[in-house]
Amino acid sequence: MSDARFAHLDPYTYEGEDVVICLAYWNEMRGERFAPSWREFDWNRIPSQIIPFFTVVDIGRDPASATYRFFGTALTRAHGHDMTGRSPLELEPADMGQSFFEQYLEVAGKREPLLYTSVLHERAGRSAIAETALRLPFSKDGETVTQIVNFADLRKDFEAARKKFVEDKRESATP
Repeated sequence: MSDARFAHLDPYTYEGEDVVICLAYWNEMRGERFAPSWREFDWNRIPSQIIPFFTVVDIGRDPASATYRFFGTALTRAHGHDMTGRSPLELEPADMGQSFFEQYLEVAGKREPLLYTSVLHERAGRSAIAETALRLPFSKDGETVTQIVNFADLRKDFEAARKKFVEDKRESATP
């Protein structure tokens, strides 16, 4: 088991260039509304080198649910499989999936962009892995969050993350 946990960062003071670009585009789309609609989103406005680190999550209510509509190719490589059409609760390690699910519900509840740093702690001599994730709410009805677009910046620890996710999966499958 790993130990995933996260902390909040202020998306409006964060200085990472790609986060700044994504947040500015989201603010431009939304105008005076709390969130833009998913139909307005244009992938051509996102730097192409970071698109593989994106996910789009459909948010459901009663009961609360989250399903990946889009799971970027870099994240697919890191996790060892494509999560499109699946819940973050199916991610391994399970505590990471639970952490992401909680973050999506928080964004849906607060109806504002949130920036997280998630850390998978050291275990059995492996180093901790950090991911910075910008989570942007979208709404098709102008009232509730129906999608969340995520830029999960795992580039710094990509190879370590890929190794960890694959090894955790192997270890959990071994009796």
